[in-house]
Amino acid sequence: MLFVRYDKLGDMIMCSGVLREIVRAHPTISIDVLTTPANAPALANLPFVREVIAHERGRRGGFAGVAYRLKHGRYDAVIDGLVWRPSVSSYTTKLMIASRARWRIGSAGRPNDFVYNVLVTPPATRYSEHHVDHLARLASPFGLGAADGDWRPEIVLTEAERADAEARWSAISECGARVLVNLSAGHPERRWPDDRFAEVLGHLRQRLPNAKIAIIALPVEQSSAEHLADLAGGVAVIPSVRELFALVARSDLVITPDTAVAHAASAFARPTLALLRRRAEYHIWVPYRTPGRNAFGDKEETIAGLPVDRVIDALDELLDEQILITAGYQVTGDSLSATLGCHPEERSDEGSALIQSSADPSLRSG
Repeated sequence: MLFVRYDKLGDMIMCSGVLREIVRAHPTISIDVLTTPANAPALANLPFVREVIAHERGRRGGFAGVAYRLKHGRYDAVIDGLVWRPSVSSYTTKLMIASRARWRIGSAGRPNDFVYNVLVTPPATRYSEHHVDHLARLASPFGLGAADGDWRPEIVLTEAERADAEARWSAISECGARVLVNLSAGHPERRWPDDRFAEVLGHLRQRLPNAKIAIIALPVEQSSAEHLADLAGGVAVIPSVRELFALVARSDLVITPDTAVAHAASAFARPTLALLRRRAEYHIWVPYRTPGRNAFGDKEETIAGLPVDRVIDALDELLDEQILITAGYQVTGDSLSATLGCHPEERSDEGSALIQSSADPSLRSG
């Protein structure tokens, strides 16, 4: 079977749980994924993905080469993973036809859905369910309903990647909770200003004086990361994609705008404070079934106006109302900051601190 999705890294991460559950239900199915080279790291080491076909749309001669490869892939079925687009992409249509798969599966009810011969019922509206749950509908032709699978995204790390991330965190002089703060986003409208991050980081340092704080960013924003790390008493890190995943996995708390980092945090169930644009449109993109808080702005167009006080309130709620389990200690409420000090650490990919809630936190917001 072939799965096609070639937009952004976070989108590709969100697809992984659906692929896993299809193979879990039907172990004889082999899945190849056609995606971009930039997205390929999200699929590395996944045991339910046989092969990643890295394809860059628009490259001269690129379609002819990938079409030849798909033609000889002997696929029985092809799935269009671009379920949220308002119409079926003409490029996806060409790829699906080039695969010569007997069954072409996709989300119905959109212009150009004629390419599908297995049409999947979409949600009532584009905003009525989380994007991962929308993707999960693609498993219905394989006999899976919404309640039949665990659709959480998955990222698989190597031992070397885990060890490298552990070494990076251990090198930070403080000895409390590990807080990973991501500045960067793929689009400027999702980038929160540095001065607002600075205020939140100052408050975070007051609440968790012993925290290990790592500020991550894209290379073009290294100066911002270094400046904020100096202000917060942390370190700046410019990681590769796989290094980023490992840092997330070994963290205790992630603070990030709406970007791939949020969906990596979901894959590892890391407590997350996510910063998003207006709730009406962006609640479907929060980290999927992930403990934490989601702070929404007031505008659809940009996150820049998201008030600092709203983010700080969400951070305080996350710290105050949850139970923090750290190396065998249970800490609640006002005692959190005072008690979360230096202690011997024994860590797994689940980290040493899990912020837990009895309610499903996937759509909770500050």
